[in-house]
Amino acid sequence: MQAWVVGSGQDPETIDDVAAAARDRALGDPVPIVIDAGALGFVEQATGARVLVPHAGELARLLHRERDAIAADPGASALEAAERFGAVVLLKGSTSYVADAGGGLLEVACAPAWTATAGTGDALAGVLGALLATHALELEADPGCAAPLAATAAVLHGLAAQRASRGGPFTVLGLCAELPGVVRELLT
Repeated sequence: MQAWVVGSGQDPETIDDVAAAARDRALGDPVPIVIDAGALGFVEQATGARVLVPHAGELARLLHRERDAIAADPGASALEAAERFGAVVLLKGSTSYVADAGGGLLEVACAPAWTATAGTGDALAGVLGALLATHALELEADPGCAAPLAATAAVLHGLAAQRASRGGPFTVLGLCAELPGVVRELLT
């Protein structure tokens, strides 16, 4: 196993024993881990390099703040969470903020407004998990490369969302269908 993605699409209040055991196993494995939605409250149990992928409401709960406070200064909020949890934080939104525990902050602003669609955050977590897994050796040598990988995931996700949207709403499956073409074009 080179990386884990945990918490996507999960409600921590209604998770069954099997899923909770799988989450806990992933959190205890010292490989890189993407922590999303239903697993954010377990961030401090993670033993590997952590990348959190909350939206503003999830980050507000994690920092015990109001959502409006996060929206008022998303970059500073992402930095605060990154420092507090010793993690990379990808605060997703139409502009996503990638913060690292050392105070680095990247902004990615290529996703259309229609990206706030059910399941698209789960797709972002999956793209990020794939990048962490394929760069496991680099992450082992330099954990600092997690932030640029998170920003790369946000760019790939945003460009695929633009293609899927074509100016209007789209489904997460439409976004996922566009990912191979986006990657292919960027590699050429």
